[in-house]
Amino acid sequence: MPTAAERLHWSFDHDTGLQRPHFGNALRAVLEGWAPGSAHEGAVRRYKMLPNFAAGWHQRWLDPGGELGVGSAEIVRTPDASGGTHYRVRHDNTTSGEQVALDFHTTGDPLPRLTGRWRVAAVNAAGDAHRGIDVTGSTEAVSGRRAVLLAVNGVVLRAGELDAALPLTSWWTLFDALPAVMGGGSETGPFAVLEDLEKVRVPCTVRALAEGPIEVAGHRLRGYCQHGAGMLPSYWWLDDRGTACVVKSMFHTLVLRGPGGEEDEA
Repeated sequence: MPTAAERLHWSFDHDTGLQRPHFGNALRAVLEGWAPGSAHEGAVRRYKMLPNFAAGWHQRWLDPGGELGVGSAEIVRTPDASGGTHYRVRHDNTTSGEQVALDFHTTGDPLPRLTGRWRVAAVNAAGDAHRGIDVTGSTEAVSGRRAVLLAVNGVVLRAGELDAALPLTSWWTLFDALPAVMGGGSETGPFAVLEDLEKVRVPCTVRALAEGPIEVAGHRLRGYCQHGAGMLPSYWWLDDRGTACVVKSMFHTLVLRGPGGEEDEA
């Protein structure tokens, strides 16, 4: 069992008797790879994905060399001609063989809103007709509301709708927008999240955790919780620069690699 000094915050502490290698050590090792306060100002950020419950993953959850890890996430953000941001996100799960690529644009608002069309391309290791899917999304105005439309194999499906005045964003934009969204307050919202660019979750809010700041591997972090109707909560820990260093969802935790994330995967 970890000592009191080794324990992480409850929101992302997954050290149990079943977790081998040690979750806390694996998380600290990633954060120790770069100096606290380092600027992450490049277009690319890379995260290592750790399993919250190792017993629930295929035994390939060990990285080469016996390190804890089940995949990675890469976020590429570039300015677009409209003053917003073009996002390209790649999320790889090495245990299932699934690779997901998201491509979307947002406005330049403090809480960036999805704009234009977006695309989701996913492939897995099935090796048959079900090994991949390609989805194109958009919104359309419907009597003072907005409908979210998804085109799959030539068929257009209505994924949901929301009030036209409510901001619609992606979960991945919060990696950049959370400090501006919070504005130093304790809670913000409501807004809508298009989870995985496929499922409409509304209403959603973000609130600051009462505990903190905490220190992990020399990094001073402040915590937030993002939650919404029909959506499992996620916990976000940001450093003094407002950079998301630890992001925990239900089954895995993303841990930021060094500035720009230039390091190779372990």
